[in-house]
Amino acid sequence: MSDRFHFARLMADAWFTKLESMSEKTREELTHEVSGHTMVGEYIGSQDYQHLVKYSRVSIIFYAIVGNNSEHSCWPCSMAWGLFKKYGLDVVKIEDLGTFSNYDKLCDQMETTFKQVAKSPIA
Repeated sequence: MSDRFHFARLMADAWFTKLESMSEKTREELTHEVSGHTMVGEYIGSQDYQHLVKYSRVSIIFYAIVGNNSEHSCWPCSMAWGLFKKYGLDVVKIEDLGTFSNYDKLCDQMETTFKQVAKSPIA
């Protein structure tokens, strides 16, 4: 019988390893800033749970912060990335493609980006 919490424990180990690398003051500041929120990330680097991209280290790559009991889906990316970087957390790579007020131009940019990603190496 498998341990249904095995994966959660792996993520917890990665998270606690990151927290242990921070000073107590930094951990307290992070705890205060994210109080009432959930940080969302992807567990990477385990040889047993590899995705398409092979990572050389075990970590959590964060990509969102969601307010608990909030009517909003998540923080704006710039705000979340600012917090992640402030505390030295790994973040998903993003690229700002601009702001669009024209739907057709948005669709054109999405198609161009899709084609670029489809042609690029998996790494």
